[in-house]
Amino acid sequence: MIYFFLTLFFGLVFYSISTKDSNSNPLLILFFTCLIVGSAFFVYLKVLSNNNLALVEQRDSLNLFIKENVLNRERLRGDVEILTDELIQKETVEAGELYIIARRFKVINEYELSAKVFGAIYSKFGAELDGDILAEYAQVLFLSRGRDFDESLNKLLDDALIKSPNNPSALTLKGLSILEKNQPEQTIKLWEKALQFLSTEQEKDNLKSLIETVKNQKN
Repeated sequence: MIYFFLTLFFGLVFYSISTKDSNSNPLLILFFTCLIVGSAFFVYLKVLSNNNLALVEQRDSLNLFIKENVLNRERLRGDVEILTDELIQKETVEAGELYIIARRFKVINEYELSAKVFGAIYSKFGAELDGDILAEYAQVLFLSRGRDFDESLNKLLDDALIKSPNNPSALTLKGLSILEKNQPEQTIKLWEKALQFLSTEQEKDNLKSLIETVKNQKN
């Protein structure tokens, strides 16, 4: 399609030149014809051939992947994983560009892919990230690892809470991590603090239920 429009554009330029002088030399006309076709083909090769065409197709695959349901995503997963790796490895990539992709993966519950992109953001721009981004990365990492805590995840939560001490996601996850270490009093304290910063009543009700469960088990 782009090749067609390029050819049409150069053709219009040629027509404009040739009609200015109806007595144009036939050899000159032939020269311009060859130049038009050759130039259009050269631009096509530079813009859409080989790796560039593959990249366009991969970006299309990413958009389709995000729109598809879970069952239909598998046929596109290979292209999406390649595109994700290429974005991560790109030297000029910006944090915002990676964050958009990470968020889109998170929204459709593709936590492993989301964690991979968040990991690249953390690796490249860790010092610049605020606590809310770190908390979101911790949440995705927790879900991608089968809801298990390890040293790296606990450190990420600690860093998130240093920068954003009132982030409800980080407070909730930190409380859960501490609960696994059999420290229910600290868990309840963190979760009661998180309640103040949750945005919806449903989230608050769910956390209140968890707090009551821990209190009952403690007693």
